Amino acid sequence: MSVVEKTLYETLGGDETIAKVVDVFYGKYVLNDERIKHFFVGIDMEKQRMMQSKFLAFAFGGPAFNGKKMNIAHRHLKLTDDHFDAVIDDLGKALRDFDVSDEIIAKVVAVAETTRDDVVGRTQKKPTPAAVEIEHVDRELIHTDPVYRYLYVAKFVDFTDKDVEAIKSVSEQLAPLGATLVDAVYDKLKKFDITWETMAKRHEGFSGEVVEDLNNLKADSAQIKFRKDMLTRYIGRLLTNPYDERMIKYLDWVAKIHTDIPGKKSKINVEYIHISALLGFVESTLIWAISTLGLEREHELRAVLAFNKVLWLQNDFFAKYYAKDGSDIPNSFGLHAHQPEPSKFDLKSALIGGAVALLGVLAAKRL
Repeated sequence: MSVVEKTLYETLGGDETIAKVVDVFYGKYVLNDERIKHFFVGIDMEKQRMMQSKFLAFAFGGPAFNGKKMNIAHRHLKLTDDHFDAVIDDLGKALRDFDVSDEIIAKVVAVAETTRDDVVGRTQKKPTPAAVEIEHVDRELIHTDPVYRYLYVAKFVDFTDKDVEAIKSVSEQLAPLGATLVDAVYDKLKKFDITWETMAKRHEGFSGEVVEDLNNLKADSAQIKFRKDMLTRYIGRLLTNPYDERMIKYLDWVAKIHTDIPGKKSKINVEYIHISALLGFVESTLIWAISTLGLEREHELRAVLAFNKVLWLQNDFFAKYYAKDGSDIPNSFGLHAHQPEPSKFDLKSALIGGAVALLGVLAAKRL
């Protein structure tokens, strides 16, 4: 058994206080605990209290204990982990009656836990959990490399191949509902002038005539049909594409074309509040669609969770272009990215450098 530092024994007040705690432990809690009180029927409780006090004093760093080993003393009782948990629970209650802090109680419990396997007669010890390795995340890369960023967020939200399988398992059933989802999205966008006016701008890739007057912009206008086709293809890719590097870059492109990033062909710039609201609407509509498929509960839950993770990944691709996070890093994503200052032309330095070079040439000719 491990023995904690002596200061814990002293902190609890030594033998006198430990004996008082043990009296309350048995008299107030253990002997009234339906989970374990039957183990003490016919037991000499005076002797039990004395032995328990000596053992606890020893365990907390006090005098040596000469009683039986824990496995021998308890083997005839056939105790379980539930019984052990009840004892730990009652001990904590007794300590709190003496105003012992939660921090000290946690240390006491940690010591008591070292006896669990012996008390319950477990010959094969529970494996000690392996130390969790802390994975390094490169801050500069998450603000400059879309694939690296995606992989980090995917790992954080536990988006795995099983989620991809869950998505593909409902792809054929959801595909016919794609048009319904797209119509629902554009019906929602049309309900608010602040979102519908964005539709009155030229979308990247659209070469037709743009209707800029909101009063004349209809659901069957060419630019709206173009956008609906784009959203339909987007949903199709979510359902069927492998989530590889090509797909990652596509999700990044979907986010980029909605923002006014330098170098983008169109000048459409949707404020993030509308992006966030729309993604929330898309998710709730997808959940409704999945609920209509008549799947078994577990299958339905796996599909819902998988789409939830995908939309969070897509949301992060949008957010990175709006957020100021990483703005201190040259060439980072977003509207607030810090760009390296171009080197300034210094005429004086250039003239001096040219003169030095000319002198070098003349000297070489003389030689």
